[in-house]
Amino acid sequence: MNKERLPLCHQKTVEFIERAVGDGVFQRLSASERDQNITFVYNLGEPVLDDLGKMTKITGRRRPVSREAIRQINKKVLREAYEKSSEIRKQQYPFENLELSKPLPRKSREKISWSRRGLSWKISEFVRRTGITDPKEIAKRLKISTHKVSYARRVLRGWEITIPLAIARYRDFAKKVKSEKDNKKLQTILDSYTTGSLVGFVNRHRHDKERILISLSTALREEGFYPSVKSIKDFAEKVKTKGIPIRSCDTKRKVKFKYKQILYVVFPGHAKRIIKALENDPNLQKFKENPIKQMCGITDIIPTIKALLKKNKYGSLEKLASEVLGFRPSGFSKVKLADLLKGCLVPVFKYTTKSTWFYPLDKAKKLKSFIAKRYREIQSQASQVA
Repeated sequence: MNKERLPLCHQKTVEFIERAVGDGVFQRLSASERDQNITFVYNLGEPVLDDLGKMTKITGRRRPVSREAIRQINKKVLREAYEKSSEIRKQQYPFENLELSKPLPRKSREKISWSRRGLSWKISEFVRRTGITDPKEIAKRLKISTHKVSYARRVLRGWEITIPLAIARYRDFAKKVKSEKDNKKLQTILDSYTTGSLVGFVNRHRHDKERILISLSTALREEGFYPSVKSIKDFAEKVKTKGIPIRSCDTKRKVKFKYKQILYVVFPGHAKRIIKALENDPNLQKFKENPIKQMCGITDIIPTIKALLKKNKYGSLEKLASEVLGFRPSGFSKVKLADLLKGCLVPVFKYTTKSTWFYPLDKAKKLKSFIAKRYREIQSQASQVA
């Protein structure tokens, strides 16, 4: 029996190392030649931590190097290579996105799932024993939900077991919708499907060229409206009164939100009709203005509210400025954020509804240095006037 070929490290990590070698970064590292060789062999070759530990020798020691020592060496070398890389490389390959450990071989992953009596292992054993790959039949036989089967699909794909999506249901829905033009019958079709199925149709096929179903908020944004979470219900009621097919779906998210998370789904072909029904309503005209304003910098894309609120991509400008200045700039202080950002090339956005300022986290260093420099200029101008 042939030994299973061990996988290389993750693609992003391999690309970063290859680019760093091409840029000559590893020649400038303080790490020893042995540590760099360990990093190359581990990330670009087949040996795993145990193999490298046995292969590596340290003067004055008989025991092999431990797995943890090899892991720490690899992390130290990659971090130093990242810090000494150019700003372009840092933007292309953020360190937090680099995987520092190899993907486990398929047999090892199966063994771990078996030891934990995991769902993926149970499904894999059932498929190998019976040959059944239909998600509905698997869920019925194992007495589990189809959602759990779909969650296990990605894991099972790595074990060379392919379970198709429940595409038949979506195709059946698409066929019914395309052949029907009557609004009442389209509404009946929407009502005949469960909310879970409709949410799945929207989320799984949102990037398709020919979308069958979209959310109401997506349809409004594409046509120039910017509804808030609180106001989307008012939009949905107006659409319903005009006889346009629409369905509300409770997403049942476990995360605590201020407002109940309800997804309103509509047909993409009705987007123009929806806008015509809403454009003359005086109560909804205020939502034509984008609540996100670009205050400075150069960028082609203005992020959505949802993107700005992601803590791993954008941060609060007020908090950053207070770290640099030692006080929080506001309307009551002598220094205001708008004055600090004059001539700034880093894109900064303002959420006008809450008067909150945001900046990209990957530009924090540049923005800090600019704010400090700009504050010194303001102080010198004030002293000259005095």
